[in-house]
Amino acid sequence: MKREKYVLSQHIVRDIITKIHSGEFPLNSKLPSELTLASTYKVGRSKIREALSVLKSLGILTSKQGGGHYIGEVDIQFLLENIEVDTDEYLEIKSLFELRYILDTEAAFLAAERRTEEDIVELRKALLEFEQSLRSPNDAGQDADYHFHRAMISATHNPFMIKVLDDLSEKYHKALSVTLKQNIGLNEKRHSVYKEHEDILKAIEEGKPELAKVYCKIHLDNVQKKLNFLYFFNQ
Repeated sequence: MKREKYVLSQHIVRDIITKIHSGEFPLNSKLPSELTLASTYKVGRSKIREALSVLKSLGILTSKQGGGHYIGEVDIQFLLENIEVDTDEYLEIKSLFELRYILDTEAAFLAAERRTEEDIVELRKALLEFEQSLRSPNDAGQDADYHFHRAMISATHNPFMIKVLDDLSEKYHKALSVTLKQNIGLNEKRHSVYKEHEDILKAIEEGKPELAKVYCKIHLDNVQKKLNFLYFFNQ
Protein backbone atom coordinates (compact mmCIF):
# COMPACT_ATOMS: atom_id res chain seq x y z
CA MET A 1 0.00 0.00 0.00
CA LYS A 2 2.76 2.43 1.00
CA ARG A 3 4.74 1.39 -2.07
CA GLU A 4 1.79 2.18 -4.35
CA LYS A 5 1.48 5.62 -2.79
CA TYR A 6 4.93 6.53 -4.09
CA VAL A 7 4.83 4.96 -7.57
CA LEU A 8 3.37 7.87 -9.57
CA SER A 9 5.17 10.65 -7.71
CA GLN A 10 8.39 8.58 -7.90
CA HIS A 11 8.04 8.41 -11.70
CA ILE A 12 7.41 12.17 -11.92
CA VAL A 13 10.39 12.99 -9.69
CA ARG A 14 12.66 10.74 -11.75
CA ASP A 15 11.50 12.33 -14.99
CA ILE A 16 11.90 15.91 -13.76
CA ILE A 17 15.41 15.12 -12.46
CA THR A 18 16.25 13.58 -15.85
CA LYS A 19 15.00 16.71 -17.63
CA ILE A 20 17.11 18.93 -15.36
CA HIS A 21 20.14 16.71 -15.94
CA SER A 22 19.66 16.88 -19.71
CA GLY A 23 19.20 20.65 -19.67
CA GLU A 24 15.57 20.57 -20.79
CA PHE A 25 14.79 22.29 -17.48
CA PRO A 26 17.83 24.60 -17.06
CA LEU A 27 19.21 25.59 -13.66
CA ASN A 28 17.55 28.72 -12.24
CA SER A 29 14.65 28.41 -14.68
CA LYS A 30 11.03 28.32 -13.58
CA LEU A 31 9.39 24.91 -13.58
CA PRO A 32 6.10 24.59 -15.53
CA SER A 33 2.98 25.21 -13.46
CA GLU A 34 1.27 22.45 -11.46
CA LEU A 35 -1.57 22.48 -13.97
CA THR A 36 0.81 22.07 -16.92
CA LEU A 37 2.71 19.27 -15.17
CA ALA A 38 -0.54 17.50 -14.25
CA SER A 39 -1.55 17.61 -17.92
CA THR A 40 1.89 16.43 -19.08
CA TYR A 41 1.99 13.43 -16.73
CA LYS A 42 -1.78 12.78 -16.92
CA VAL A 43 -2.23 12.78 -13.13
CA GLY A 44 -4.14 14.83 -10.59
CA ARG A 45 -2.53 17.90 -9.09
CA SER A 46 -2.17 16.10 -5.73
CA LYS A 47 0.42 13.76 -7.28
CA ILE A 48 2.26 16.72 -8.75
CA ARG A 49 2.32 18.37 -5.32
CA GLU A 50 3.72 15.16 -3.80
CA ALA A 51 6.50 15.10 -6.40
CA LEU A 52 7.27 18.81 -5.97
CA SER A 53 7.40 18.35 -2.20
CA VAL A 54 10.02 15.62 -2.61
CA LEU A 55 12.05 17.73 -5.05
CA LYS A 56 11.97 20.62 -2.57
CA SER A 57 13.04 18.32 0.28
CA LEU A 58 15.99 17.21 -1.87
CA GLY A 59 16.94 20.85 -2.43
CA ILE A 60 16.34 20.65 -6.18
CA LEU A 61 13.49 23.15 -6.23
CA THR A 62 13.31 26.52 -4.54
CA SER A 63 10.52 29.05 -4.18
CA LYS A 64 10.87 32.70 -5.12
CA GLN A 65 8.85 35.80 -4.47
CA GLY A 66 5.99 35.98 -6.93
CA GLY A 67 5.21 32.27 -6.78
CA GLY A 68 6.22 29.21 -8.72
CA HIS A 69 9.00 26.67 -8.36
CA TYR A 70 12.52 27.23 -9.68
CA ILE A 71 15.39 24.85 -10.39
CA GLY A 72 18.06 25.50 -7.77
CA GLU A 73 21.83 25.54 -8.19
CA VAL A 74 22.36 21.85 -7.56
CA ASP A 75 24.81 19.25 -8.86
CA ILE A 76 22.32 16.75 -10.29
CA GLN A 77 25.04 14.26 -11.22
CA PHE A 78 26.31 14.22 -7.64
CA LEU A 79 22.76 13.82 -6.36
CA LEU A 80 22.00 10.91 -8.68
CA GLU A 81 25.19 9.16 -7.59
CA ASN A 82 24.34 9.55 -3.91
CA ILE A 83 20.59 8.79 -3.78
CA GLU A 84 21.04 5.25 -2.63
CA VAL A 85 19.66 3.31 0.34
CA ASP A 86 19.56 -0.48 0.28
CA THR A 87 16.77 -2.49 1.88
CA ASP A 88 18.67 -3.70 4.96
CA GLU A 89 20.01 -0.23 5.64
CA TYR A 90 16.57 1.32 5.22
CA LEU A 91 14.86 -1.18 7.55
CA GLU A 92 17.49 -0.66 10.25
CA ILE A 93 17.22 3.13 10.07
CA LYS A 94 13.41 2.91 9.96
CA SER A 95 13.44 0.90 13.21
CA LEU A 96 15.77 3.45 14.77
CA PHE A 97 13.43 6.24 13.73
CA GLU A 98 10.52 4.54 15.47
CA LEU A 99 12.55 4.77 18.67
CA ARG A 100 13.67 8.34 17.94
CA TYR A 101 10.07 9.51 17.64
CA ILE A 102 9.59 8.35 21.22
CA LEU A 103 12.98 9.27 22.66
CA ASP A 104 13.80 12.56 20.92
CA THR A 105 10.38 14.18 21.07
CA GLU A 106 9.96 13.35 24.75
CA ALA A 107 13.52 14.49 25.40
CA ALA A 108 12.76 17.86 23.79
CA PHE A 109 9.71 18.18 26.07
CA LEU A 110 11.63 17.27 29.25
CA ALA A 111 14.65 19.37 28.29
CA ALA A 112 12.44 22.45 28.04
CA GLU A 113 11.18 21.72 31.56
CA ARG A 114 14.47 20.76 33.22
CA ARG A 115 17.29 22.49 31.33
CA THR A 116 19.95 24.29 33.31
CA GLU A 117 22.13 27.14 32.09
CA GLU A 118 24.93 24.59 31.55
CA ASP A 119 22.60 22.55 29.33
CA ILE A 120 21.76 25.62 27.24
CA VAL A 121 25.48 26.35 26.84
CA GLU A 122 26.08 22.82 25.50
CA LEU A 123 23.11 23.07 23.11
CA ARG A 124 24.35 26.43 21.83
CA LYS A 125 27.85 24.97 21.32
CA ALA A 126 26.38 22.11 19.30
CA LEU A 127 24.29 24.50 17.21
CA LEU A 128 27.36 26.68 16.60
CA GLU A 129 29.24 23.58 15.47
CA PHE A 130 26.32 22.88 13.11
CA GLU A 131 26.49 26.44 11.77
CA GLN A 132 30.23 26.15 11.17
CA SER A 133 29.72 22.90 9.24
CA LEU A 134 27.61 24.86 6.74
CA ARG A 135 30.76 26.67 5.61
CA SER A 136 32.37 23.43 4.47
CA PRO A 137 30.91 22.05 1.21
CA ASN A 138 32.01 18.52 2.10
CA ASP A 139 30.87 18.45 5.75
CA ALA A 140 27.38 16.93 6.04
CA GLY A 141 27.18 18.04 9.67
CA GLN A 142 26.50 14.59 11.14
CA ASP A 143 28.82 15.07 14.14
CA ALA A 144 27.20 18.41 14.98
CA ASP A 145 23.74 16.87 14.54
CA TYR A 146 24.59 14.04 16.91
CA HIS A 147 26.10 16.43 19.48
CA PHE A 148 22.96 18.55 19.42
CA HIS A 149 20.62 15.62 20.08
CA ARG A 150 23.03 14.22 22.69
CA ALA A 151 23.01 17.61 24.47
CA MET A 152 19.21 17.75 24.25
CA ILE A 153 18.80 14.29 25.78
CA SER A 154 21.43 15.12 28.41
CA ALA A 155 19.29 18.15 29.36
CA THR A 156 16.49 15.77 30.43
CA HIS A 157 18.71 14.67 33.34
CA ASN A 158 17.19 11.21 32.90
CA PRO A 159 20.08 8.70 33.16
CA PHE A 160 18.17 5.93 31.36
CA MET A 161 17.34 8.10 28.34
CA ILE A 162 20.97 9.19 28.16
CA LYS A 163 22.17 5.56 28.35
CA VAL A 164 19.80 4.47 25.55
CA LEU A 165 21.29 7.10 23.23
CA ASP A 166 24.87 6.30 24.22
CA ASP A 167 24.28 2.58 23.62
CA LEU A 168 22.91 3.38 20.16
CA SER A 169 25.48 6.02 19.23
CA GLU A 170 27.08 3.90 16.49
CA LYS A 171 23.71 3.18 14.84
CA TYR A 172 22.71 6.82 15.31
CA HIS A 173 25.84 8.02 13.49
CA LYS A 174 25.26 5.54 10.67
CA ALA A 175 21.69 6.77 10.18
CA LEU A 176 22.86 10.38 10.14
CA SER A 177 25.51 9.60 7.54
CA VAL A 178 22.82 8.18 5.24
CA THR A 179 20.29 10.96 5.64
CA LEU A 180 22.66 13.94 5.80
CA LYS A 181 25.05 13.02 3.00
CA GLN A 182 22.22 13.75 0.56
CA ASN A 183 22.43 17.41 1.62
CA ILE A 184 26.04 17.94 0.55
CA GLY A 185 26.08 20.68 -2.07
CA LEU A 186 22.50 21.72 -1.25
CA ASN A 187 22.97 24.92 0.73
CA GLU A 188 19.29 25.76 1.06
CA LYS A 189 18.48 22.29 2.37
CA ARG A 190 21.39 22.34 4.82
CA HIS A 191 20.29 25.72 6.18
CA SER A 192 16.76 24.36 6.52
CA VAL A 193 18.01 21.49 8.71
CA TYR A 194 20.01 24.00 10.75
CA LYS A 195 16.88 26.14 11.22
CA GLU A 196 14.92 23.11 12.47
CA HIS A 197 17.53 22.58 15.20
CA GLU A 198 17.57 26.29 15.99
CA ASP A 199 13.78 26.22 16.51
CA ILE A 200 14.08 23.27 18.90
CA LEU A 201 16.79 25.05 20.89
CA LYS A 202 14.78 28.27 21.10
CA ALA A 203 11.74 26.43 22.49
CA ILE A 204 13.90 24.59 25.04
CA GLU A 205 15.67 27.80 26.04
CA GLU A 206 12.34 29.60 26.50
CA GLY A 207 10.96 26.75 28.59
CA LYS A 208 8.16 25.75 26.19
CA PRO A 209 7.90 21.93 26.41
CA GLU A 210 4.98 21.39 24.02
CA LEU A 211 6.51 23.65 21.37
CA ALA A 212 9.90 21.95 21.70
CA LYS A 213 8.21 18.59 21.19
CA VAL A 214 6.33 19.87 18.13
CA TYR A 215 9.49 21.31 16.55
CA CYS A 216 11.35 18.05 17.20
CA LYS A 217 8.57 16.05 15.55
CA ILE A 218 8.57 18.38 12.53
CA HIS A 219 12.32 17.81 12.19
CA LEU A 220 11.97 14.03 12.40
CA ASP A 221 9.01 14.04 9.99
CA ASN A 222 11.12 15.85 7.39
CA VAL A 223 13.99 13.42 7.75
CA GLN A 224 11.65 10.41 7.66
CA LYS A 225 9.91 11.71 4.52
CA LYS A 226 13.22 12.05 2.73
CA LEU A 227 14.45 8.63 3.89
CA ASN A 228 11.27 6.96 2.64
CA PHE A 229 11.62 8.57 -0.74
CA LEU A 230 15.30 7.65 -1.06
CA TYR A 231 14.37 4.01 -0.44
CA PHE A 232 11.51 3.91 -2.92
CA PHE A 233 13.54 5.85 -5.48
CA ASN A 234 15.96 2.93 -5.59
CA GLN A 235 13.37 0.16 -5.93
